[in-house]
Amino acid sequence: MIQRIGFAIARRLAREGARVVISSRKQDNVQKAVDILQKEKLDIYGTVCHVSKSDDRKRLLDETIEKYGKLDILVSNAAISPSFGNILEVGKKNLILYLISKLYFGFRQQNQHGIKYLMLMLNQLFF
Repeated sequence: MIQRIGFAIARRLAREGARVVISSRKQDNVQKAVDILQKEKLDIYGTVCHVSKSDDRKRLLDETIEKYGKLDILVSNAAISPSFGNILEVGKKNLILYLISKLYFGFRQQNQHGIKYLMLMLNQLFF
């Protein structure tokens, strides 16, 4: 059983009816997650993506649009950590640094290619 935050997010969104694309740096991780979720009859697609590589991010978004025609929600679960060890024992300063790095890294990495799809969706919804 995979017990990771990203996997739990993907499972929950899919159980709520979302068509979900998952990714990981490692093909084995992608395949394990896809196999488990497809056994639950959830609409899941998986591909390898290393979010620090621009070409991988572009390919991930292009494959998402090709498979499902649009992007409604982008969950960036990638981050760097300024501290190692149990998150409950890192102290307030390192916890704040961790949260800031998670938000910044995710936005910075995904923004370059994903924002054009998000803006298209916002335009369709509100204008």
